[in-house]
Amino acid sequence: MNIYDFTDMLSNSRIEIRLDMGQPDLKVSEEILKSVKNALDMGKTRYTPSSGTPQLKRVIAEKYGRNEENIVVTCGGKFPIAATIFHAKKVLIIQPCWPAYLHCLRAFSKKFEVVKTKFEESWVPNFNVLDKSFDLVIINYPNNPTGVTLSKKKFKELVDLCEDYDVKILSDETYRDINFSSINSILDFDCDSVFVHSFSKTFSMTGFRLGYAISSEENVKKIQKFQQITTTSPADFVQHGALKAFEIYDMVSEKVRGIYYERKKTAEKVLRNRFEFVATDGTFYIFPKLPVDSMVFVEKLLKKGVSVFPGEFFGEYRNFFRMSLVSERIEEAVLRMEEVLCELDGS
Repeated sequence: MNIYDFTDMLSNSRIEIRLDMGQPDLKVSEEILKSVKNALDMGKTRYTPSSGTPQLKRVIAEKYGRNEENIVVTCGGKFPIAATIFHAKKVLIIQPCWPAYLHCLRAFSKKFEVVKTKFEESWVPNFNVLDKSFDLVIINYPNNPTGVTLSKKKFKELVDLCEDYDVKILSDETYRDINFSSINSILDFDCDSVFVHSFSKTFSMTGFRLGYAISSEENVKKIQKFQQITTTSPADFVQHGALKAFEIYDMVSEKVRGIYYERKKTAEKVLRNRFEFVATDGTFYIFPKLPVDSMVFVEKLLKKGVSVFPGEFFGEYRNFFRMSLVSERIEEAVLRMEEVLCELDGS
């Protein structure tokens, strides 16, 4: 069973407190919804250019100080990730990581190697395995599932190595707006990279399936061509809503960041009674350590009405689990986790 099969199973179950998916419980802004509705009323339901509407590309370019030729709007943030992996030959990934990277690598029959980070080292990666046999490295900071970020020093170390070996960096920065400390970005460096962001987490627009990538014209064209032969183009009315999202970007991101920060503090406070974890720098995830097998823990927790993901979905981390801070019932959920732990370890 993979993470998507598990999620489908949970959707057919009666779970009181769902802390499994990266599905924000916060509502989409009424201003965005109104903009989408207006677009539908205006007949914005036809094909758009395969790299996104000129209006949205212009707004994205202005926000990041890039040219429109360096922007491609895509059907979700996962799309440019998949497209970039499709064009790679050998890939390096860092675990624990979002399972979709591995799913794409295996679906496209790509060669890959894994850098396994450790809880005892605060999930900091080592890039010693990197050499000229690779042509792509995938990084994700703030990280799903650990919530940690990559220091400026580590970013530079990776960039320097990739320049030496002519390796492209795919930087999945989907959670960049949900940060609780200073964060670094691949956009801070002049290198061969693909920056990926999405409207799903900051604006809770998961079902809208809209994201974008910033890269060189060559890389952008490859992603655009891949979109042409698969999904054709993002929906026009959805991109119309994204324009409104950029108008209220600062206000929404500040509000969302504040809400998740308070939940992070609450979760870390109550988890400390029985669980070990590395404090998060961003995202709405925590990746606690367990003294028992996580699948056993998760299955027993489901019987108490709480859902989380077992650590094995994110790599060889059977003694960890990921909880999403997408509910206001965090304290209640952790109490039930403690009950399960007591039953399993006899304490």
